[in-house]
Amino acid sequence: MSARRQRYSTGNEFITVDEIDTSTGAIRDLAFLYESARGTIVLRGERGAFLKPRITIDGQPVSLENARWRLINHWIPAFTLATPAGVVECVYLAPVSRKGIAVRVSFEASRPVEAEIGFELNWRTTLHVCDSVRLMEGTRFCGCLEGSSSEGFFSLRLAWPLFAIGVAADPACESGDVHGASVPAGPLRRRFAHETPRITQKGEQ
Repeated sequence: MSARRQRYSTGNEFITVDEIDTSTGAIRDLAFLYESARGTIVLRGERGAFLKPRITIDGQPVSLENARWRLINHWIPAFTLATPAGVVECVYLAPVSRKGIAVRVSFEASRPVEAEIGFELNWRTTLHVCDSVRLMEGTRFCGCLEGSSSEGFFSLRLAWPLFAIGVAADPACESGDVHGASVPAGPLRRRFAHETPRITQKGEQ
């Protein structure tokens, strides 16, 4: 029997989604090309989790340890997890020619349940990779767009804003600060979650 694969990666011309942990579904690093920096910027998470799925069913967190992983068309990581309450599916997609990624999580219930599906962002360090790897120091910010709880941003500012990345959820969800809105050091965290109404029959949320 072959050993369980520990990680998957994907990406496109602009973005690399590196080291997706098959035991937690967490993305360890998110990297993108930055022309003016003549290299790559790497956003690294705390304890190996930059962006991590959070799934609860009837108030209990769901472990992804037993998820079954596969590659769609040889480059799109995806997993399926069968639980007593239903089936969880997740796909990690970096569309061609797009400066962004999409992570789609769905849950098909087999009995009446209450489920919450979301993500937790844990941004610890920023690296500049060119001929060597250098730590980038600055103040990190995160927040939501005015009038929206499911569309936000996170950015790094030195003497001026260096970059900003938008975050959006579909359908709309609630967002909450886990660790502040501006952080010069230590992890910056934000949670996005969509709580479904009680599912009374088999269906997808």
